[in-house]
Amino acid sequence: MADQPSTEWELATCRHVAALIDLARSGRDPRHRRPEQLPNAPPPSFSALCPHAARVVDTVMCRPDPPEYVPAKDWSTVTQWKCRQVTLRQLCGEVGRSPPAYQRQTFGSTISARIHRFFVVVPATEALQGIHTVGRYSTDEYLALEDAASKMIGNILHQTGKHLDDYNYERISPTEMQNAELQWEVDYVKRGFKSVHS
Repeated sequence: MADQPSTEWELATCRHVAALIDLARSGRDPRHRRPEQLPNAPPPSFSALCPHAARVVDTVMCRPDPPEYVPAKDWSTVTQWKCRQVTLRQLCGEVGRSPPAYQRQTFGSTISARIHRFFVVVPATEALQGIHTVGRYSTDEYLALEDAASKMIGNILHQTGKHLDDYNYERISPTEMQNAELQWEVDYVKRGFKSVHS
């Protein structure tokens, strides 16, 4: 069964991250904050939303990959934080997609606490196939949920050829252009090297 995305989750995530930022700015370690559980949500049928994604989830649950964790973040330097779940929901609406649905996967950790990750599915429409992805693990459910939503945002942007236009995009764009130019130069040199030695 899948967990239904809701504004309740989004609001709870915003409160949770705001608390992490406040703790970090006060000099306390946010990692010592007791992890909270997500609010309850009505569970629709994950299989009905995307049968193929449901089969992938079943396979992964039976044969879990080596854990890949959400990297630690210095919350004291974060400002103007934006909820990835909100962004994903808005993005789906803008590109004509159905709202995303999430499914939680939880394991008992041998270290100290349970770890969580989330599968995300954007259901199919009459014109578009459904897409799915899985986020990384975290002992913090909210951060695991945000990581999965962020990964799905990337998938949709790649699929549609669009981008999120904000300050970070303006900073990255020149860098991407420089990288593309350098890659072209490297390829040009490689072709010349091959022609000389052929």
